Amino acid sequence: MVKIIKKLKNKKNIYLFSILLLILLIILYLSTAFFNFDKSDKKNLLNNQKVEKSKVIKKYDELKTSEKKLIIERYIKHKNKVKSSNNSELQNKYENKLSNSNIKKPSNITSSIVIIIDDAGMNISKLKDLLNLKLKNITIAFLPYSNNLDYQVNLVNESGYDILVHIPMEPEDISIDPGPNALLTSHNIDELKSNIYKNLSKFSNYVGINNHMGSKFTSNSKSIKNFFEIIKSMDLIFVDSKTSSNSLAAEMSNKYNIPTLSRDLFIDNVHDKNYVLMQLRKAEKIAKEKGHVVVIGHLQKWTIDALAEWYPSAKNNGLILDTVSSIIKKKLVN
Repeated sequence: MVKIIKKLKNKKNIYLFSILLLILLIILYLSTAFFNFDKSDKKNLLNNQKVEKSKVIKKYDELKTSEKKLIIERYIKHKNKVKSSNNSELQNKYENKLSNSNIKKPSNITSSIVIIIDDAGMNISKLKDLLNLKLKNITIAFLPYSNNLDYQVNLVNESGYDILVHIPMEPEDISIDPGPNALLTSHNIDELKSNIYKNLSKFSNYVGINNHMGSKFTSNSKSIKNFFEIIKSMDLIFVDSKTSSNSLAAEMSNKYNIPTLSRDLFIDNVHDKNYVLMQLRKAEKIAKEKGHVVVIGHLQKWTIDALAEWYPSAKNNGLILDTVSSIIKKKLVN
């Protein structure tokens, strides 16, 4: 009888051991399956990120005007998002960590120059001379009261360059006429709106606006505020020509989240090719220090001749030409 009881106990232990072993095998199987699923999920996520990245890094030369405007819209949304999040503390922590570590900041930062040619539209022959230089990327600002604008704008579009509406604005010197439909500090918001729409209706396929003259208008807080209030929903870039050191345009545009560039240098205030070359070389130095520089020239023979002489060497030195929208795109992506 005692032997029978011992046998039963042994069978019971074997039975319990078998159940325990089975439970362990099930746990091991589930753990392996979960690990494989997690690994596969991570792989799919990385693949999706690669696809998304390939979408962002589309060559700028392939972009159409409509795509450029989408970039501007994304830029505005991006600025709103950044503005709403308080990440200054994290940024300071990162910079402190970087400065205290042995990590070196990259030295091979690409330098780029944004060349804007103002006062286009008044001389078709000089416009063709400029386009014949076949510069990689420049921006042309057309005076909206010029003749044959559709023809000239089409020539620039075929070259793949950005176009701005060079809207006349009131200067400090009352003896100078900025042109028809100019924006004046005496205008109320409805009068401003009427003149802005008149200027913008003269041609199409532009990515933004810059000011023709406007030293008085851009320095008047009420006028420039009303101006940005009107254009804030148009998804346009604004370039401040900075015809006055007192300009409030860049400061005010930030409040309306309008993508804005400010002129760093005029290259042809002196009507001489050698002076323009000197200014272009100065612009190169600024670009190397800042990463990019915005310069403004005019559709004049001395400027065109200087660009023709300067560009090959600048290109060999690794300098990149950007349009206003391509530099905005870089700001967005980076």
